[in-house]
Amino acid sequence: MQLSNIIALFAAAVATGVQAAPNAALTERQALISYIRFYGGGGCQEPWIEDTVLQQSDTCQPQTFTGPYGSFAVQSNSFTKTIRIYTAAACGTGNYIDIKPGQLGCFAGKITSFSFL
Repeated sequence: MQLSNIIALFAAAVATGVQAAPNAALTERQALISYIRFYGGGGCQEPWIEDTVLQQSDTCQPQTFTGPYGSFAVQSNSFTKTIRIYTAAACGTGNYIDIKPGQLGCFAGKITSFSFL
């Protein structure tokens, strides 16, 4: 065996045995998200227009997608707190929808901002 083959074999053996330690902060951030899809119709009918990910936080967050849509569907929800989605105004006023941790489903209306209770 040539020296270069031995070195390559050793490097391959080392590389397959090395694993990165999990990053606790990354795992924690990924765990508190919800995947939302926006639909043109009022009952989550096609066309599917856009999607976004909402992340749990301690502050009022604006919804950045402002295109025309009639409903949204919560496709996944790993929040630990109830999310309050405001459909008519910024956080604290107007109409809102409360979605509990783990709750999925279709909701009519728009999201202008959201916060957690």
